[in-house]
Amino acid sequence: MNNQTYIRWGIYGFIIVAVLLILWVIQPAVTYTPHGLFLPTQKQLYSAQSETAPLYRQAPMGMQVIGNISVSDHPNGHPELQQKQMIAYAQQLATQHGAKGLVPVNFFRSQGDGPLSVFLLQAQAVR
Repeated sequence: MNNQTYIRWGIYGFIIVAVLLILWVIQPAVTYTPHGLFLPTQKQLYSAQSETAPLYRQAPMGMQVIGNISVSDHPNGHPELQQKQMIAYAQQLATQHGAKGLVPVNFFRSQGDGPLSVFLLQAQAVR
């Protein structure tokens, strides 16, 4: 190969590296907020009150499960704060559907890596 070929490949390599560096520097910071789903177990009776549903280790005597809640969120490096945000969102969902309390069942992180990783909170809404 002659010198012009080496120069041409050097320029190509420089352009590729420059483009990759530019793309790496300007990548947008994506923020995620918890999102979830309330699955009712019976006919819903919506609550007019806006107080937060308290957390219970297990459903108190006389309370029945009115729905299951699943909340997911992408890890952001602050698992304690993220867990609190997810529980607050689950409490908001439970309160919107007339629940008087929330019983967390599972809280775990998936085995995925990077963008495939997710925190998942599963809970039961009780009344």
